[in-house]
Amino acid sequence: MLLSIIRFDGRAVSRKYCIMNPFQFGSVVRGEHFFDRREETARIVETLSGGNNLVLFAPRRYGKTSLVFRAMAELENRGITCIYFDFLPIYDLRDFCRVYTQRLLEKQKGWQKLVSKLADWLKGTRPKITLSADGKAALELDFPESVPTPEILESVLNLPERIAGDDRRLVVVFDEFQEVSRFEKNRFEALLRSIIQHRKHVSYVFLGSKTHLLNAMFTERSRPFFNSAATMKISKLPLNETVDFLTSRFEKTGFSLSTELARRIVEASDGVPYYIQLLAAEIWQNLNGSEEKVVTDSLLDSSISQVVSLKKDYYAELYDRLSLQQKKLVRAIAHCGEGIFSTAFTTRFSLGSTSSTQKAATVLTEQGIIEKENGSFHVADPFFRRFLLDLP
Repeated sequence: MLLSIIRFDGRAVSRKYCIMNPFQFGSVVRGEHFFDRREETARIVETLSGGNNLVLFAPRRYGKTSLVFRAMAELENRGITCIYFDFLPIYDLRDFCRVYTQRLLEKQKGWQKLVSKLADWLKGTRPKITLSADGKAALELDFPESVPTPEILESVLNLPERIAGDDRRLVVVFDEFQEVSRFEKNRFEALLRSIIQHRKHVSYVFLGSKTHLLNAMFTERSRPFFNSAATMKISKLPLNETVDFLTSRFEKTGFSLSTELARRIVEASDGVPYYIQLLAAEIWQNLNGSEEKVVTDSLLDSSISQVVSLKKDYYAELYDRLSLQQKKLVRAIAHCGEGIFSTAFTTRFSLGSTSSTQKAATVLTEQGIIEKENGSFHVADPFFRRFLLDLP
C-alpha cells in the first residue's frame, strides 16, 4: 500500500504505508481486536444489571480481563458506573485503602469535591489532594497507625454504597482477587463478605489468574465467600468462528490465510486467545516484512519456532527454578497428561513415588505451569510445551 506525502517544496513523494499488525496480545484487547465472547459478554452484563455478583473462572491467557472490560463498556452505556481494581500490585492494607479509594473517587464527576466528605466517611483518616509531577490530582490518606483499624477498613469497603447513593448503580471489578489471602490475618475476606451481602446499589465481579485458589474461595463451605456469587466458566474460543476471525484479519490487510492453516494456528495455540493472537501476530509480521502475500506451511512452522526462540530465555529460567521432581513431571506431562498418578505413568517416566508426583503437581498447578482439565493435565503454555519437548 502506498501513501503520497507532500514535501515542503510542493512535490509529491510515494512512501510505503506502514499497516498496523491486526493481532494484539499481552494487554487488554479492545475494539475490533477483541474477538467473539458475545454470549459471555451478554451473560455478564445481564447478571450485573440485575444486581447480582459474579465470579469468573478461567485459566491464564483466556482473556478474562479483556472480556470484563468489554462488558464494562456495555454497562457504562446503560448508565452503570464501573470501577476496575487490581489486587496484584497492592502490597498492604494501607496501600489498598489509598488506591481503592482513589479508584472509586476518580470515576465520579468532580471527585475532588467529595474529598471533604471523606473525613466524615473515613473516620480517623486525613484525606487531602496532592498534585503529581505531571500536574494530575491524586488522593492521599494519612492513617494514625501503621495498619488501618478495622473501623477504617470497614469504612473504605463501604464507600461504593455511599458513593452510589439512592439513585445510582455501581459495579466493582476485583481482578486477581485471590491475592486478598495475603491480608487474612486482618480477616479481610470475612469483612468484605459481610459488607457485600448487605449492598443495595453495588454489584461485584471477581476474577483472577490462579483459578484453583479462586475456586476454593467460592466453593469451599468454610470460606466466607461460599455461594456468594453466580459462577461463570470461560472456555476456549470456538474453532470455526476463530478460523473465520483469523482469515478475515489477514485478508483485510492484504494477505491470504487458508482455512486449513488457520485451524493449524488454533491447534498450535491450544485454542487459548492469548497464544492465538501471539502466533498470528508473529506470522503476520513475517509476511509483512517479505514480498509474499500468502501464509504457507513453512511460514507457519518457522513462526512457531520463532515464538519459542524469542521466549527461550524466559522458558529456560522458568524451568531452572523448578525442583528435580517438578522438572521430571512437567516434561512427562508435555508428552502425556493422562493418568499421571498411576503406577504405569510413574514407571514410564521414572517419577518415583506417587506422593512425590502429587506434591510436584500441586506446586506446578499453583504456579500456573500446568492445568487440569477433564481429569487430565497439560502444560498451560503451548510454546513452553514445545520448549520442553525440544530439551535433550
